[in-house]
Amino acid sequence: MVDEMGTAAELARLSWLETATVRAYDSVEHRITDEDLRQRLGGFRSDHARHLSRMHRLLEKTAGGVEPSGEFMSFVREELRLVERAPDPADAMEHLLLIERANASFFADALASGLPAEVEQLVAEEREDEMRHVEEVELHVAVPAIERAPNDVS
Repeated sequence: MVDEMGTAAELARLSWLETATVRAYDSVEHRITDEDLRQRLGGFRSDHARHLSRMHRLLEKTAGGVEPSGEFMSFVREELRLVERAPDPADAMEHLLLIERANASFFADALASGLPAEVEQLVAEEREDEMRHVEEVELHVAVPAIERAPNDVS
């Protein structure tokens, strides 16, 4: 089981990721012309904002004052930059899918670290949302980039 500082570090890292994900949805949502998809994306954005709020409440109870590593923050910033600068909605959706996949992975890693029960429950619930987001966003990406064959230029 991780100690209080380790728990705070995990929450800070996930909080940073969620903040960037909310911004990513803000960047993509207005570019989508399909009203049904735009509403679903708005719901996913709301999920991430709710996660962020819940994490901040837990961070207030922990050691706090912890920031993720510089490498992690650079990774998150770069992913957000790619979404924001995507040339068209299809590319933006591909990058959004990559962010959601990263979120699911980071939430799984946090669960594997041995968090206190209250934090573990929160992270598990939020990981379920992340998995649902991945499945939904995948439906709107023609061919996910990581599933293309290495020499596929289509």
